Amino acid sequence: MSDVTLQIDGRDVTVPEGTTLLDACGGQGGDIPTLCYGDTITPKNACRVCMVEVEGSRVLVPSCSREAEDGMVVTTRSERVDHARKMVLEFLGSSVDLSLTDRVDE
Repeated sequence: MSDVTLQIDGRDVTVPEGTTLLDACGGQGGDIPTLCYGDTITPKNACRVCMVEVEGSRVLVPSCSREAEDGMVVTTRSERVDHARKMVLEFLGSSVDLSLTDRVDE
């Protein structure tokens, strides 16, 4: 398996081919929030909280499933990314009834 080199937030990063952007960023001290991702969970691209900007891409991409590519330029924090994450959390929060979390089964 070969390596790919990409730029994440201005730093050159080399990772094995097939590495997700989330894993590539995490290995460099990145702090990308996730809700639907975990060691025992296959990424479903459901929450969209882990979105990042990829230069040349019209849309933000989910870092949990997008594989790193040679020469890719990734931005993990920008006004666009922060706004999208905030909107996703607001949409998710508006669709969940959190009032049940205070109840205790008897």
